[in-house]
Amino acid sequence: MNGLHSPQAWRCRVADLLDDPVAEAVLRRDGLSRDDVFAELAPVADALTRRQRRQRRSSPWAFAEADPATN
Repeated sequence: MNGLHSPQAWRCRVADLLDDPVAEAVLRRDGLSRDDVFAELAPVADALTRRQRRQRRSSPWAFAEADPATN
């Protein structure tokens, strides 16, 4: 999740993508809203964030890295 370490970051990226006229047309065609997209992506982003934190904690260099979730 390069650069998407916070819920706000991935939401901003997705919002930027959804501002594209082609994306807006596809959403309208499929009867979806931006909220529908965010609702579908939220569990995926959460799972990726949890996996990234687990990998960081299991790293041999974990003691040198500060986990922002625990600060």
